[in-house]
Amino acid sequence: MLGSIVVIVNSMRRNLVILLVMLAATVPIIVLATSYNVSPNVNAPTTVNQPYYAILEYIDYINTTKALTLAPSQSINIQAPLPPGQNYVLKYMEVSINPPSPAIAISGSNVMFSKNEIGAIASAYTTSDSLTITNAGNQPLNETVTITYAFVEEVYLPLNTSSTVTLNITIPDSSIQYVTQQVVELSIPNYMPFEIASVALPNGTTLSQLVSAWSPLANYVKIELST
Repeated sequence: MLGSIVVIVNSMRRNLVILLVMLAATVPIIVLATSYNVSPNVNAPTTVNQPYYAILEYIDYINTTKALTLAPSQSINIQAPLPPGQNYVLKYMEVSINPPSPAIAISGSNVMFSKNEIGAIASAYTTSDSLTITNAGNQPLNETVTITYAFVEEVYLPLNTSSTVTLNITIPDSSIQYVTQQVVELSIPNYMPFEIASVALPNGTTLSQLVSAWSPLANYVKIELST
C-alpha cells in the first residue's frame, strides 16, 4: 500500500510544495531493514544504506467520443494516440459502450470486460495500445463509444534522512489542447519512515489552511493509505 496525495491540475506550469517529516521513532527499524553489511573480513565491515524514494506520477487523461456504424461482421480498430509528452507512456485505455449491445464483441491483448445484467459488454479496459470492436450480430449496428486514454510519466524523488524534506513539484503544462485532465500524484510506500506534514498549493495556500476553512475544529491532517 502507498500513502498518496493527488492534485487535479487545471493551471499552467507552477510549483506545488510538499513537506515530508521523518518519523524518528521508526528509523532504527527501517535502517535495519534497508541496510546490510558487506564484510571482506571480520575487522572491516562496510554498511551500505539503501536510498528512499518517493514516486511522482504525472497522469494525463485524453477523452474522446466516437459514433460507430458497423455492418454485420464489420470491425473497427481503436488505437491510442501519441503520448502527450516525451517521457509519457500509456498506462491504460478504457472504452465504454452506450448503449451496451449483445452484438458487440471486443478483442485485443490484455482486455478485461464489464458486462450488464444481460451479458452485453458495457466497457472494456486494456493496458495495450489498441483493441478491436466487432459487430458479431446479423443486423447493422449504431453505437456511441467513449474512450479514455491514460498516459503517465513516472519520476523517482530521492528522500534524505534529515528531519524534514521539502519537495518542489512542477505542475505540468496544461496548454496541450487534446489533454482533457491532468493529475499529479505523489506516493510514499508505507514502510518508509516518512509522513506528509504539509502541502502548499501554487498560490501559497496550505492543505491545513483549506481544512481549517472547511472545519475550524480540525487540528490534525492525516494522509490515508491507499491500495
